[in-house]
Amino acid sequence: MKSKRQLIISTLLGLLALASCTNQNDPYAGLDPAGEARTNNKISDEQVMQLPRVIGVNELESLWGQAEGQPGPSITYACRDHKDKFFWVCTRREDANSIDSRWIVDRILRADRIGEGSVHVWPPNYTPSPEPKVEYIHSY
Repeated sequence: MKSKRQLIISTLLGLLALASCTNQNDPYAGLDPAGEARTNNKISDEQVMQLPRVIGVNELESLWGQAEGQPGPSITYACRDHKDKFFWVCTRREDANSIDSRWIVDRILRADRIGEGSVHVWPPNYTPSPEPKVEYIHSY
């Protein structure tokens, strides 16, 4: 029968062997659950500028690979040309009145990891629609 020390050592060696096998087979091993896998798909400014004016999210992911999902209708890719920046791809339904319409890319911003300091980068000459005016009616 093995001593307690031998049992602990053999268990640790087994775990190390398992970890090394897992890391070789899993490209995302050791990455945090918040989605650091996005750094595997670094996108350049040139790639962004070459996009057609209308492109679906599925088409974009087939060009650039898997993106990281974000809260709201957006995904991110790491930015190759700007340190610690990410391309925030804002998406929308092609037909806002139909849940069956495909998701398309609305605009792409370059910002930090949490979306702050954003700069519009695609499409060129994009002008966002003005915010709708909201009028409040006070009842006394």
